Amino acid sequence: MNADALATAANVYHAINMWHGFGPAPEWPRDYKFVAAIPTSDVEEAFDLTNHVHGAWQDNPAIFVHENGRNARSTSMGDVVATLEGVYRCEAVGWTKIA
Repeated sequence: MNADALATAANVYHAINMWHGFGPAPEWPRDYKFVAAIPTSDVEEAFDLTNHVHGAWQDNPAIFVHENGRNARSTSMGDVVATLEGVYRCEAVGWTKIA
């Protein structure tokens, strides 16, 4: 990913401990690790591109995979996507702006 793409990238963070909607949600940013930068500002596209659908998402050359993301799972409920517009937590349905 080139510098221009990084300037508008969505940064993907996975919860250190997966959250399934029970109990308190992970605290942003303390309970998260950076896993990837995606060349999009759309949270849904970032979600789609960081899911193992047709193979490992880490193999996509358009994605900057941080060392924390090399063996990462798919992006799931409780994980976070940060864009220039804000920070969004993935919910069972949709997204909640948390910052």
